[in-house]
Amino acid sequence: MRYRKSRNIEGQPKNVTVSIVAGKVFVSIQTEREVEPVMHPSTSLVGVDWGVVNFVTMSNGEVVGQCAPLEQHARKLVKLQRRLARKKKFSNNWKKAKARISKLHQHVANIRKDFVHKTSDSISKKPRRCRSG
Repeated sequence: MRYRKSRNIEGQPKNVTVSIVAGKVFVSIQTEREVEPVMHPSTSLVGVDWGVVNFVTMSNGEVVGQCAPLEQHARKLVKLQRRLARKKKFSNNWKKAKARISKLHQHVANIRKDFVHKTSDSISKKPRRCRSG
């Protein structure tokens, strides 16, 4: 089986988890090692409110809107689910249709995760001034 080694294993391996998500196999290796605590070089402060209407509202007045990948892919999802409903349950074609839906749901989840990571990264790295008041 081919694989992509994303990084070297550092430390003593303690636990290995194999998971299958949307037809792809992932191996996660948990290790134990000694690391020195790292201080973030940031010199500014900002309060963050994770909300429902807006994704993030910061104490300096900056607002980051929601990411809505499901709305963008809703038409495709409806179409795939309609196709699945027409198949005989547990047939090979039903399994293929189910796999397509699973792949689309995984794509939507990956978009959300990417958005969260990029937003939190930009909040931590961009210098900001906090309003006093």
